[in-house]
Amino acid sequence: MSGNPKLISEVTNVAVSFLESQPPIMVVQASGEVPTAGWTHAGLSRVVYVTPPEDGIQEYEFMATPPSGAVIQVVSPVEAVDRWHDPAKWVKGVRVKAENNSMQEPALSVTN
Repeated sequence: MSGNPKLISEVTNVAVSFLESQPPIMVVQASGEVPTAGWTHAGLSRVVYVTPPEDGIQEYEFMATPPSGAVIQVVSPVEAVDRWHDPAKWVKGVRVKAENNSMQEPALSVTN
């Protein structure tokens, strides 16, 4: 039985790139840390907006499933990727949120 995903402890790196395709694909890659071994299913959850944010920053929540039972108490790395096919035209950057911090990167494409 696996638990529910929760925010990871800390995001340590965020990179945004674009694949040359039609329509374009924005690739968001993030690295972070969790407090113990055994976390699984790390992923980036894109926040859905009713109205696009005025600053043009798309938020993501960096989530993973914590282990159940006894685990090694050692800070462990996690990575996640989101591929957004034909991203919204208003997107100027991304912010990846973790439990203890967040990181922001511009989204610079050939079309911006």
